[in-house]
Formats: sequence, C-alpha cells, structure tokens
Amino acid sequence: MTIAPESPTTTTVVLSKVPTQRFLALIEHLEGLLGELTVVASRVQDRRPPPVERLLGLLEGLGGPFAAVRRAARVAAEQASTNGAAAFALALELPAASANLMAQWNRLLDEADWACSHGVLLTLPMPPELVDLRRWIGAQVSAALPLARR
Repeated sequence: MTIAPESPTTTTVVLSKVPTQRFLALIEHLEGLLGELTVVASRVQDRRPPPVERLLGLLEGLGGPFAAVRRAARVAAEQASTNGAAAFALALELPAASANLMAQWNRLLDEADWACSHGVLLTLPMPPELVDLRRWIGAQVSAALPLARR
C-alpha cells in the first residue's frame, strides 16, 4: 500500500519487515499523545505548562499533512494483523523534505517522552521497544530520501 500526503515533490520510501503489532502499538501511542496535546493546545496560552509549548509543533506536523499518512499506515498494519502477518511491507510516499522533519519529530517525541515521564503530560512514556521502532522508521526515511533535498 502506498501512502501519500499531498505534495508536489514526493519520494516513495519502502519499509520492509515492519513488525505489525509493535507498529500498531506505536500508532496507538502517537494517537494518544496527539490527543492530549490537542486538549493542551485548546487551553489559554498562559495556562499551558511551559515545557509543552514546543511539543505543540507535533500537532502541526504529525496532525496536519501527515495525518493521512498515519491513518493509511494504521489501515495497512490492521490489514496485516487481520491476515495474521507478523510483519508487513509499507510504502510511504512522502514529501522530499521529510528527512529533516523526521529528525525534528523524533527530537520532539523524545521531549514528549521526558514530559510524560516527569508528569507534565498524562500520557505514559513511550515504551523502549516503540522508541526503537520510531527511531528506526525515522532513520529509514532519512536514509532513503535524496541527499540534495534534505
């Protein structure tokens, strides 16, 4: 399955042997975090916890043009799970600038994990195996995109 946000310049990145259940857990965790950040963003600005202010950038990136990518990735993983596949291949059609965005989002998600660990957010911190998967996906995306467009 190819997943594509609307963009004039895209590159297809194929992730092979993505662990199905772990990927579904990663998507579920991200959805929970984004849900909490959506609630926080709706608060009056002076009532937001200061460490969370930077994290609101995740909403713009992961909740904006890449929301369709997340939804379609979930559907592909759910199909693989329904078929009993332990792992699946996923083709992502991403904007060419995604390498920089993936690095930025991984840093922000690391900060979100810190905020979750320290009680700033209510969402539980991402389990280490999901952090590893998230970083692997980011590395695969960054490595696959053309160097000239990073």
